[in-house]
Amino acid sequence: MIEGRATSEGTARRAARTAAGAGWWRPFGATGWTASALGFGAYRVTDRDDEAAALGQALAMGVNLVDTAHNYGLGRSEALIGRVLAAELGAGRLARDEVLIVTKAGYLQGGVLEAVRDEVEAGAEYAVRPMRDDHWHTLDPRLVARLIEGSRRRLGLATVDVALLHNPEHLFVGDADGFYAQVRAAFERLEALADAGAIAAYGVSSNTLPAGAEAPARVEADRLLRAAREVAGEGHRLRVVQFPLNLVEDAGVALAARCAELGLAVLANRPLNGLVVEAGRERVVRLADPGDDAAADDFAEARRALGELEGAYRREVGPALRMPPAALPTWSQELPHAMRRLGSALDFDVFRRVQADASLQPTLGKIEARRGEAEAAGPWLEAFGAGWERLMAAARAQLARRDRLRLGPLMARAAGELPAEVAEGPWARRAAAWVATRPGVSTALVGMRRPAWVGDLAPLVSADLSGTAAVR
Repeated sequence: MIEGRATSEGTARRAARTAAGAGWWRPFGATGWTASALGFGAYRVTDRDDEAAALGQALAMGVNLVDTAHNYGLGRSEALIGRVLAAELGAGRLARDEVLIVTKAGYLQGGVLEAVRDEVEAGAEYAVRPMRDDHWHTLDPRLVARLIEGSRRRLGLATVDVALLHNPEHLFVGDADGFYAQVRAAFERLEALADAGAIAAYGVSSNTLPAGAEAPARVEADRLLRAAREVAGEGHRLRVVQFPLNLVEDAGVALAARCAELGLAVLANRPLNGLVVEAGRERVVRLADPGDDAAADDFAEARRALGELEGAYRREVGPALRMPPAALPTWSQELPHAMRRLGSALDFDVFRRVQADASLQPTLGKIEARRGEAEAAGPWLEAFGAGWERLMAAARAQLARRDRLRLGPLMARAAGELPAEVAEGPWARRAAAWVATRPGVSTALVGMRRPAWVGDLAPLVSADLSGTAAVR
């Protein structure tokens, strides 16, 4: 275990070593720590080398807060962070007291879930809520402590700086008093863990913190503070809240300012991914440049060309290789119907990887393996590959064009509320800066798990991010 924890002296030292613009470094609530305007969000981090490189790059450029959870990558996110942190400390590029490590406990998934499931079936009584067969949720103090201990081992840290209860609203089933009784019990255990040095502070990460009063499972910051005071008086260690905040979901703007008044540090998550509900379905709005849309006008011709190649398979290639005509999906006909269900270019990227490309691989693989059996097979494969890429590019461009029209007003709004040096930057940088400069926000958590994405955000370190109550 790496000994130590974040300190006011250490985080201030880290800030002093960075040539940063006004507002990059700001107070982290009432903790005395100094935090960077952007934090490394490790939600989708697993164990890839480029993810490790991205984290190292972020730490080097001036990011000193890393946010993860025990269930991210089923523990691989924490393990990678632990390895990178140990390497940075071992090389002398960073000191333990200069960096803030945040993790979360609440979801039961993977091996942890299987162990708890076995114990429950054997008679153990835990306060858990099954959400799906592969996903339970808990505020049970014993399980929360177990999850945090697992996080400490994977991170390799004697002390985790901040442990958050992860989306506890899943345990809110209509009885507010009963829910906050569970929260108080969890806080009691977190206070004990702080006394023991396993954590330095704690808090709550909740998607419903910014929700309106009518929301059925709304978590209230004031009631969380009341629960912490009931447990440990004014010396409680409840210091942090985390909730979504972005140009689409901006209800958290007022909440961030309120939390700052209460002395709570605010971690804003999903600054680049807004959730909207359309026709009863949640859809992600990616607050980044959707990419080139020039190929959108080629969609009809690309469909026609691919349709001819699909016909050539049914007439010539398939029969010559003794393969059934229906083995090749007819995406030239099916794609327009599929696109009506897609909300954005981001949705299209997932659809292509998971569904469209995957549906072709069995048939194309067989043709490739047997191409020597038919003279037409080789040329057809090459033509089909080019035609497929052409249609995919045109389809994505159509959705990118729609995204550009939809996001334009949001990005114009962001530009009008940002310093000039940031206002004209790439959309993702602009969206992240907008969140980081809302009054009360301590750190905006950005999923920058690729070195190129870290590089895209690097200019914000030297930009002027001041001018808000959060950074005075």
